[in-house]
Amino acid sequence: MPVEISSTDDGTIALARCYGSLSEADIRASLDFVFTEHRIKPGQDRIVTIDIDAQLHALDPPTLKSIQQRVLQEETRGGRAAKFRSVLVYASPQQEKIMRLYKAIWNGLKFPNVEFYIVDSMDEALKILANE
Repeated sequence: MPVEISSTDDGTIALARCYGSLSEADIRASLDFVFTEHRIKPGQDRIVTIDIDAQLHALDPPTLKSIQQRVLQEETRGGRAAKFRSVLVYASPQQEKIMRLYKAIWNGLKFPNVEFYIVDSMDEALKILANE
């Protein structure tokens, strides 16, 4: 599975690193693992980084929408309101475009407590989440 999941030392921020060739099946398996193993807790802030050489051919608009729906399903399980901050860290212009499309899919749903940021460095991502 070309996704590594970890967290910051204090456990407040979930970290996902994507690398290699990401197929739709890889993404679905990663999401299933993350949520069934509680590696990302509902409401937990998260940072997703994508390595410069990662192959993202599977991330077309329908796949991005299905990712969004799966995340939303977990975030709202049991009647919870979706509330989290997600920082997407890109390493190439192609990745930035894909991340902006994913953010636009979320923005179209108008969840006031779901925030997405798109940046080009881990330092910037950590600064954003350090500000409450």
